[in-house]
Amino acid sequence: FNIPWAAGMQEAFPTLNNDKTTVVYCYTGQTAGQTTAALRILGYDAVSLNGGMGMEANAPYGWANNGYETVK
Repeated sequence: FNIPWAAGMQEAFPTLNNDKTTVVYCYTGQTAGQTTAALRILGYDAVSLNGGMGMEANAPYGWANNGYETVK
């Protein structure tokens, strides 16, 4: 699910399942890296998707830029 950076984080983080690894992503991975750091500080097992979901500006990095399936 989507957790916007800053607004709503305090309410949303506690709803995450701490028994499983949380994969955090954004377009390029930059914001996801910051969010992952915050989650780890709070004790969550979190990782950032390398390169994010991908966009033209960060090609060839990212999930979609590598041809992996996405569902909307």
